[in-house]
Amino acid sequence: VKELLKYFFILYDFQNHHYNQPVSVAGKDIFGRTAVSPVTELIVDAVYEAKLTNIKIHIFVDDNTPDEFLAKTMDMIRNGRGSFVFMNTKLGIAAMEAAYNVPVQPHELGSQGCYNFNIKGRPQHANQGRISLPKAVELALFQGTDPLTGICLGADTPAVEEMTTFADFRAAFYAQLDELIRKTLIVCDFYDEQMANLNPTPLFSSTFEFSLKAARDCFTFGITSILMMGLGTVADCLTMIEKHVFNLHTCSLVRLRDALRNDWKDE
Repeated sequence: VKELLKYFFILYDFQNHHYNQPVSVAGKDIFGRTAVSPVTELIVDAVYEAKLTNIKIHIFVDDNTPDEFLAKTMDMIRNGRGSFVFMNTKLGIAAMEAAYNVPVQPHELGSQGCYNFNIKGRPQHANQGRISLPKAVELALFQGTDPLTGICLGADTPAVEEMTTFADFRAAFYAQLDELIRKTLIVCDFYDEQMANLNPTPLFSSTFEFSLKAARDCFTFGITSILMMGLGTVADCLTMIEKHVFNLHTCSLVRLRDALRNDWKDE
């Protein structure tokens, strides 16, 4: 069985899906018992022994998840194998109940994407927009204008010559981020309304009872999320700007802006 699982995961890995395809394990079964079983062990062993990092394993962690199983997967991480995401089922249930306004039992909890919860058999979750967080830093330096194209993408914030404190720059950053979110929501609203027309999924929809009863595409229903990209990068950017511009004074915002405009030439 393990050999067949390894073969299955290797073949999937060859498809090189950009966001990976998660496999969720553990959590609780319909009787409230831990869902960790010998098959669960075989799945993680197969991924580990096949030396794969592109198959993402979502591990649903609950009060009764065996410590031995958690220790085993953590040892795999220490040895540089496997892509594991540990997901808190209590938080997942609370999030799904708030999103869908229905009671959710632990065994009904599912997952998809990078680390997203869903409800098994319920409307599907779609990512309709992606926002670059570091872009908001760049726009704050250029008063909302993209330096490459000259197109105004963001908010009208003060010029860097007028920013005397890090609080001034941080406020400009958040203003640019708010504007990026506002414009992304406009795009998302359009795609939410047109999703079933732009991306019809008749075969997929036939697997959902609610879709069959309504005779409508499954993407007519569901919730939308927006991905915020580059969180680590934007944290580094803001930290270094605060440190070198406003604390150590080794660089000015004007010099930083001009260096970016000139692609770091002569710096």
